[in-house]
Amino acid sequence: MAKNTGSTSKKAAAVVKAADAASKTADQMAEAAESTAKAADQIAEKAEAVSKAADQTARTAGSAKKIGVAIFDFDAPFFGEMRAGLEDEAARNGLAITYRSTTFSIKSQLDAIEDIQKEGVDLLILAASNDSAIIKKIAELDKRGIPTICLHSDIPGSARRAYVGADSYKSGTIAAGLLGRMVPQGKQMEVGVITGDPNVFAHTERVRGFKEYMATNFPKITVDAVIASEDDDYRCYEDVQKMIADFPMIRGLYFTAGGHYGGCKALWQLTTRMKFNVITMTEVPSTLDFMKKGVIDMTIIEDADKQGRIAARVAREILDGKPVEDRYLTKNALKSKECLY
Repeated sequence: MAKNTGSTSKKAAAVVKAADAASKTADQMAEAAESTAKAADQIAEKAEAVSKAADQTARTAGSAKKIGVAIFDFDAPFFGEMRAGLEDEAARNGLAITYRSTTFSIKSQLDAIEDIQKEGVDLLILAASNDSAIIKKIAELDKRGIPTICLHSDIPGSARRAYVGADSYKSGTIAAGLLGRMVPQGKQMEVGVITGDPNVFAHTERVRGFKEYMATNFPKITVDAVIASEDDDYRCYEDVQKMIADFPMIRGLYFTAGGHYGGCKALWQLTTRMKFNVITMTEVPSTLDFMKKGVIDMTIIEDADKQGRIAARVAREILDGKPVEDRYLTKNALKSKECLY
């Protein structure tokens, strides 16, 4: 009887073991099923994301728009960099571009806008003079359903939808602060300003910021002369020579715009006799060259590439009917000889 009981116990144990094994197998199968379900969900989520991306691409392609861009001299390194950033970002946003390069002449700018308008653009990106004729033209375009974005230089009081660029007044105050701190405290110094065009808001704001900050914070530093060289190297060369001749006590200069290659060349020829403290705008090859030579102490960088990219993105938002900000300001950066390699 005991023998039969042992046999029964073994059989019972075997049944329990088999049940445990079956239970573990069932658990493993459940885990596998759950894992498979999770994987399926992940695949479905990825598929949905891909589908959404494809839909977005299709919508962008289906709503391709054409924008016109009229900005100052494309051959200038600063505006060339701006154009490259704008083109790359425009392509990402399904925007076709038609270009016109202008001068500081109001007629040149109006002609460029007219040419662009004839090509059937949906929006205009414009770097132009702060002039009544330009303001009137922007208003006309807006009434016809062609919004305008001001790039690099604002046109206050116009019907433009947004401004993209640096705070030009701030750039001027930065230049004044830098130059002022190069002079021993309490010492008098005379400085000169070489700007671009008196009708370009960015240029006049830099001059205003420079003069006002200097007068408030460095009253012993006087601004003797402000000359507009129209971003022309040859003219700037002659203007700087004349400025130094007319005001021989000038020892500091602020170049608010282009043309500084010619101006710095004039200073380079005088460095054997006297030392000048010089602040410029933008980071271009000529700037770095004269910085290495010790003519330029510091340059203020306004990030042309980023300005172009932001302008393209804002253009897309306007054309898509989205609300945009009044101003998109890029940050300033500084570079000195010590930053060069």
